[in-house]
Amino acid sequence: MSPVQFFIKYSWPLLALVIFIGSTVLLDRFNPKNAIIERLGKVYFSTDKTPCYSPQALFDMLDKYSDEDRRAHVRFIYLDLVYPVIYSVTVAIVLASLLSALLPASQSWLRYLALLPFLIAIFDCLENLSLLWIVQRYSASYRPFGLARFSSAMTTTKLFLMCVTAALISVALVALVVRMLRSSLPAATRP
Repeated sequence: MSPVQFFIKYSWPLLALVIFIGSTVLLDRFNPKNAIIERLGKVYFSTDKTPCYSPQALFDMLDKYSDEDRRAHVRFIYLDLVYPVIYSVTVAIVLASLLSALLPASQSWLRYLALLPFLIAIFDCLENLSLLWIVQRYSASYRPFGLARFSSAMTTTKLFLMCVTAALISVALVALVVRMLRSSLPAATRP
């Protein structure tokens, strides 16, 4: 397959990959929580990227928040409620393209693995909604331990499924490259 044929065949997945990477970089670059990270230093931890955090660790961090920190965290959560839509669609397109290119028709049921990003998005939204509730209402007299445990469990599940999806994409990419390299060899030299 020539580079032009490759681009034509995989233009949608490539565009999806560019959108996914671009939106991730933009969200990170213009993250409203960056000021909190700068101000709190080591006390701050990303509830979005930390598996199995304890409710107490979350509450200790929230105790150090100023009113502006709380508003910034809420702004981030609102942005992060949109982001799962972007990444679930774009990563599902990439994964579906890879799986359909690799799997024979007899194993078409495995193509349902392309829905994993949507499952991740569900856990991400549940995490975000529970954190939004906590951050907006948190006070010295309101410490929702159960909801904080739920949020941590949603984060942990989301991160686990992200790792599974990343591993699946990596394996599929390697398999696709190997297949393409083998098919580019003359028939007499193929293993």
